[in-house]
Amino acid sequence: MFILPAATRSLAAASLIGLCALGSAATATAAPTTPTPAPSSATGTPTSGSTATPQNMQKLMGLLPKGYSATACTPVSLTGAKLATVDCSQNTDAGGPTAARFSLYPDPATMNADFQATLTDDALATCPGGEQSPFTWHYTRSPDQTAGSAACGTYRNIPEIVWTNNAHTVLAAAQGTDIASLYQWWIAEG
Repeated sequence: MFILPAATRSLAAASLIGLCALGSAATATAAPTTPTPAPSSATGTPTSGSTATPQNMQKLMGLLPKGYSATACTPVSLTGAKLATVDCSQNTDAGGPTAARFSLYPDPATMNADFQATLTDDALATCPGGEQSPFTWHYTRSPDQTAGSAACGTYRNIPEIVWTNNAHTVLAAAQGTDIASLYQWWIAEG
């Protein structure tokens, strides 16, 4: 079973939203794990313990890194201000996570607050690329523009990388068997 960081640990029962109701469960690029509250149908504001709207779930599923099949990720009950959250099992790419959680947020400030909260229970470490955790990251094509934050470390002795994507307001936490492989996977796919 996947062990999640502090901000992602407060799962309620797994949501029974069927991925098939989302239309297409295509994989794309995004990031891993964390429970998220779905917006209420009346206000669009998430309520803890609720489930994501089909639109928010479809958006999150479309942002996941490649290597996740339509059945690899399961919606979870939302907490806080999250719009959608999924827990994913083994990624099929080389060095991919054994487990991950991805959460979609309404805004960068809320996402960044949860990123910081997630790190409080992790034993942070320098990433294999030499970055001291936490650090900001950018895309090669836009080196002067911060794309998000990331951190390497362990949670309960399990290697983990946690990151945000500012443009998509996604927080991800991925765990694997070793930090070097996990980090290389994140560089390539995260």
